[in-house]
Amino acid sequence: MVDVHNVTKAHVQALSVLPISGINKRLLISSGTFTWKATADLICTARPKLASRLPSKSAQAVIQTNAPMDVSLAAKVIRMSEDSYIQWEDTMLATIDTAVAWEKMVEV
Repeated sequence: MVDVHNVTKAHVQALSVLPISGINKRLLISSGTFTWKATADLICTARPKLASRLPSKSAQAVIQTNAPMDVSLAAKVIRMSEDSYIQWEDTMLATIDTAVAWEKMVEV
């Protein structure tokens, strides 16, 4: 997962570096992997009023694969290291907050 603010930062920084001879690759950025169970746990902890909208803790978790990405080239070329990214937890909570605000606005 990657926050749109990190994508913006990567684009701006990429525009300000000179091409590197011999490197003709796309830059991958990612704040790491997450699981839906970890997301549900995060929501229960950080937004407890929403806990009733989630599957029960005893529900069978879906099989989920993780695909870690090698972001070392981005760290080298545009100096964006994983520890400088907005973390997936913050991105997820901001997304949840936006969805809840939208629900209130349209009275879902």
